[in-house]
Amino acid sequence: MTVYSNIITINGANAVNTVFRAVHGWLKTQLGSLEYRDIFNTDVMEGIKSSGVGVRCKAYLATKGDSRLYAWRLWHRDSTIHTREWVVQIGLRETANQATATVIVTIEDDNTLINVTVQPSRPRFVQYLMDAVTEDKELHLAESTPSSESVWLTDDEHQLLAFREEIHRPS
Repeated sequence: MTVYSNIITINGANAVNTVFRAVHGWLKTQLGSLEYRDIFNTDVMEGIKSSGVGVRCKAYLATKGDSRLYAWRLWHRDSTIHTREWVVQIGLRETANQATATVIVTIEDDNTLINVTVQPSRPRFVQYLMDAVTEDKELHLAESTPSSESVWLTDDEHQLLAFREEIHRPS
């Protein structure tokens, strides 16, 4: 089940390196000790989160020719539901003075009897990336990038109706 997905386009001369730094920072928190060059290692990397849950990550690179594509896929078990696995996929397309990052978070439940709902939230990687873009004054998000603000919804009918109206409001 998909929990989160987003596409973030960053414009600026240092856009790709900014995404690489965000990937490195995020993977370092997930895997423990990690050198910058290791984010380009296509072997499976393993680590243990502070909660004691094992983590695996694999990088995929397609850098021949003019197109440069990078992807990272991270897997870890849920800390409370042992038959649930979280999968975080980050993709990066490099073009001249532009970086397009995709982020997809999914869960895979091995047991059909699980009735604990998933609480979706914005991944830490996105926050790392947004912070890096904010710090570098020469970078900016492309207009096609969906909102960088999170909206938290509850079961309140009035809030849901207001949100629906906001979505369909002409700009």
